[in-house]
Amino acid sequence: MVRTSGVKKASKFEGENVELTPSAGPAIKISGPIAGFVDLERTDADVYWSIQVLYSKELAIKDATNNTFPFKIKAGAPDDSILIESDGTISLRTGKLKNSSATGYIELTTNNEIMFSDLKARGQITTASAVYDQAIFWLAAIGYGIEDLALATNNIARLTSGNFADLALKCRLYADDDYIFGRHQDHNNWYGVWMEADASSSDHRIRKCVGGSISDLATESVDLSKAWYWVKFEVVGSTLNSYRASSPTSDVPDTPTLTATDTDISTGRWGVRHFGHGAYGLTGLFFFFEAPSSNAPKPLALYEVEVIGEGTEEDPFRPKMPEEIVTIEKKEILDPIRYKKLKKALSGVFTEEQINALAEALGFIRTKETINKLAATWSAVIPTPKGELADSVCIVRIFDVKSTKVVDKLREMGAKKISDHKEAIKKAMKLDDRFHIADFIQAKGMRGYKLSKEYRQWREETLGVKFVRPYFAYRYVKMYKGWTK
Repeated sequence: MVRTSGVKKASKFEGENVELTPSAGPAIKISGPIAGFVDLERTDADVYWSIQVLYSKELAIKDATNNTFPFKIKAGAPDDSILIESDGTISLRTGKLKNSSATGYIELTTNNEIMFSDLKARGQITTASAVYDQAIFWLAAIGYGIEDLALATNNIARLTSGNFADLALKCRLYADDDYIFGRHQDHNNWYGVWMEADASSSDHRIRKCVGGSISDLATESVDLSKAWYWVKFEVVGSTLNSYRASSPTSDVPDTPTLTATDTDISTGRWGVRHFGHGAYGLTGLFFFFEAPSSNAPKPLALYEVEVIGEGTEEDPFRPKMPEEIVTIEKKEILDPIRYKKLKKALSGVFTEEQINALAEALGFIRTKETINKLAATWSAVIPTPKGELADSVCIVRIFDVKSTKVVDKLREMGAKKISDHKEAIKKAMKLDDRFHIADFIQAKGMRGYKLSKEYRQWREETLGVKFVRPYFAYRYVKMYKGWTK
């Protein structure tokens, strides 16, 4: 072994180990216009590496055998850009990871969030200190979702891989047979929010499917355009709420647009079905783990109404509500780009009426709309254990009507008005003995805490579902559910 100390000129050592003990300054200093090279060669293995300072002011490790630079450090990199902790954890000062040939990156923020920037992953995954604190994640990002049958054997939903009882999902739905699913167990058992612009003044609904039988639990009296709307669907306990944006350019409201009460499905997966619209709606898909706590609207009246329907998607179980169906003239451009191209190509060859007829046949426009002049916003308790009706009547809450004739027509059709809210709750609980009084009333303070404890225990024993946190049960108990005055 050759030992050397102090400052020496360049030397050549062959067949000897070298030990450098500097008295001051660097042990090895290489300088010059083409300097900064330290070559490491193992002759018996034909391996050749090199540590280099490049003209681009980068420190690089070169695999000289294969002529690649697998590792580089740019000049100006901050302290602890990459730090290997004593337990082996790799820490990144900025928390950002990216592909060197792309602009997008993944950022691990100081708030324990994983943020996606311009990665076309359609979103972000947020895991807060506690998973159920306003956590948000995107279904399409890095494998957190699965595809499964939606509501039939011929269409697919994108769903969470895990089951959740109490959750809220917010996304964009196109008012053309799109669904948000909650507590989706399989294509025969689920809750959902359905949007369909051609549904005759009931274009926004809360539905359920049990044992393959579909029921409409709530319907909004609205005529929507075929457009994208923000919608949030939340379920906690036995309360289902849907929040629909008033226009394609607005956000969801603070209070539910629709509310329903049901016990048939206690847990399941969550997701979305965009019918024929690909992944466009997945550009905005949020899951909120924090238990919902928004108060429902107050009903105008309560009725006992006959149940009709066959339990199919085309003819779901529903209350027998008044109808006066009419067709009105209403031109709506559904695909402005293709419609414009069609008009340009056929102008001068066909009349405007003929062009519009072809455009409507192709789905570029629609010129007529079917509406129900007696439409109402309502919610119904329709228990369907094992997919069969529990009773021939249901309890209906009416929240809004398009015409005062609705009430007169209900009376003519034999519906019975329920004047007392307590009586309506008793009738609902008689229809479904799995309801708890906490599913209907609002309780606060010490009464609320006592009732929430009782409800937690009852829910676990009866429905086999736990609240993630006891406080969520109290939030549910103190929430107004649209059943009392």
